[in-house]
Amino acid sequence: MKQKAKPPSEVFAAAVDCLSRREYSAQELRRRLQQKGFDVALIDATIADLTERGWQSDQRAAEQRQRHAAQRCYGPKKLSADLRQRGLDESGLDTLATTCPDDVPDWDALALQALQKKFRSRITDRAKAQRFLLGRGFEYSSIRYALAQHEQDMHTTVQNELPR
Repeated sequence: MKQKAKPPSEVFAAAVDCLSRREYSAQELRRRLQQKGFDVALIDATIADLTERGWQSDQRAAEQRQRHAAQRCYGPKKLSADLRQRGLDESGLDTLATTCPDDVPDWDALALQALQKKFRSRITDRAKAQRFLLGRGFEYSSIRYALAQHEQDMHTTVQNELPR
């Protein structure tokens, strides 16, 4: 039995419903609407209309993913992989970095924060800590900074606890 074509208003309503919950890239929204069984031509027309109205923006979706990565203490490599998976390019984040440098996360500080959250005391296995931060998507420079800073913080804490 052939499926009846759904009207454009239904495609538009489904797209707006998705966008009302969070920002979607055009590719994510297209995939989501295809899963609901809508016609590809209607989906493309709807996404073009939503983009023209300013309701769908790949730039905002990339910025939201960047904020999410920072909140979860993920590094720039993990963010890049996430953006590629969602059909976004990093040029939007590069533009954000030049126009609003305050909105760009401090990757070194995030690496240190992730390390302190995972290893609350002195690190006995440095390689394990490095693997943890690599898995989080941090670059080697940020990992070196975080490990050195964590060691320094632990040394300072021990010094402060010694009786005088």
